[in-house]
Amino acid sequence: MAGLPAGLWSRRPHAHTWSIVEYLSHIVEVTAIHRLGAAVIAESPGTDLGSMSGAEPISTEVPHLDPVEVLGRLEREAADYGAYLRSLDDWAWAGTMIIDGDEYRIRMNGHV
Repeated sequence: MAGLPAGLWSRRPHAHTWSIVEYLSHIVEVTAIHRLGAAVIAESPGTDLGSMSGAEPISTEVPHLDPVEVLGRLEREAADYGAYLRSLDDWAWAGTMIIDGDEYRIRMNGHV
């Protein structure tokens, strides 16, 4: 962080392209979704997740995000996700989930 000018974190290269801090915030959200998905697979196999709709277009409204706060959230979320995965027994690393009516057999990767 120290090597980048402060404004660079929040500057969008184009109106419909996220800034660095927006991408980081998105990674925090995706990591949280992966952690929750891992919990569903391990603790409630066969859960119907409903429909997965398409992504929303990127808004031209730029949110106010503090890069230090977002990086802290990413660090905490990644640590929580890692701790959860390390807590699982071997049998919990495979399961099923239902998306749009189709059943998927899932094998989580990264077991240490």
